[in-house]
Amino acid sequence: MPNQFKSALRFRLIKIFFLVTFLPMLMMSVINYGFTYKDCKNMLQKELMHLAKGATTMIDPIQLKQLEIDKSKHSHAYQTTNHLLSTYKKQVDATYIYILKKDMNTTYFLVDGGEIGEEDQSYIGEKYDLNQYMEKAFNGKADITDAPYTDRWGTFLTGYAPILDTNGSIYAVVGVDMDVSKLKTLQENLFLQIALICITCFIISLFLANALTENDVEQVSKIQEALLKAGEGDFSVCKIDKKDWVGTRIVINSFNKTVGKIKILMDKSREANRLKSDFMSTMSHELRNPLNSIIGYTHLVLNQAQDTLSPKHKKHLQTVERNGQHLLGLIEQMLDLSAIEAGKKDLTLKKFNCVRLINEVIELALPLAHQKK
Repeated sequence: MPNQFKSALRFRLIKIFFLVTFLPMLMMSVINYGFTYKDCKNMLQKELMHLAKGATTMIDPIQLKQLEIDKSKHSHAYQTTNHLLSTYKKQVDATYIYILKKDMNTTYFLVDGGEIGEEDQSYIGEKYDLNQYMEKAFNGKADITDAPYTDRWGTFLTGYAPILDTNGSIYAVVGVDMDVSKLKTLQENLFLQIALICITCFIISLFLANALTENDVEQVSKIQEALLKAGEGDFSVCKIDKKDWVGTRIVINSFNKTVGKIKILMDKSREANRLKSDFMSTMSHELRNPLNSIIGYTHLVLNQAQDTLSPKHKKHLQTVERNGQHLLGLIEQMLDLSAIEAGKKDLTLKKFNCVRLINEVIELALPLAHQKK
């Protein structure tokens, strides 16, 4: 069996099995990812929204205005606000909490809720990059980051809520960061699960394709061998093994039925050919004997009564003799044809006189033409 057929069959089976096994498992994994990851993220976002809004209720805008005037971490206003934010951060288990102020297009820190003196604590007036979620909070609408983001301090979701002054105007924004590294780990694990599913499905598909390919190639080879035998006249059927697949058995059964019908038709054809040969042989002999008599008597009359015959009668007798010879030649050719079909005689090619052949055809057809006038 050619290697191209084997490779093509294996590749097609791998694709079929891979799709059959991979697609359902992939759908299940995607659904699991959608429900698990999104549910966890939505739950954290709702919690963050609640924490950000809760932080605004305990912040005194008068203290914020005072600490902005003092611009010192050691001022009473800063320490009071920092203590409130630090206590709240511990209560709600937030990672970072801070207050931001916007002046024209510049956003900067007012209060960092970390412990005073910490190495990474932001100072008053330190610039902060403005993002779309923070912008919404400065416009009066609390908002949360859509997806986790990662920086040098970790992976976070952040909620922003506006802080109103005594006149009800937006004075600042409070930001609450929550460490969601576990959520990111969950996301990575789900992606890893999908990748493992792909690899597992491919290995299973490869194994099944190899097993089926070897079996199918063996069965196709068996059928091919039977076809070659049929071409040589051996119409023996293919044997079915117990290890053959159901589909292979169906193909072999259909092949055996077809071969059986062909064998019956070939037997009938051989019998008909034999009967034809017998008929032609018998009829040729039956025709040749009286024809030899006609030719012999015609020749005898021409020789013995040559002087008493008129030229017209002599010509007619010569035509009868010549046509008899022609008919005898046709009978001999029929016998030769039967011998050739039986494989008992070889064809011999040789040149002939074309003009003579045309004259003989005209002479044979002339009496018939005269009758139809």
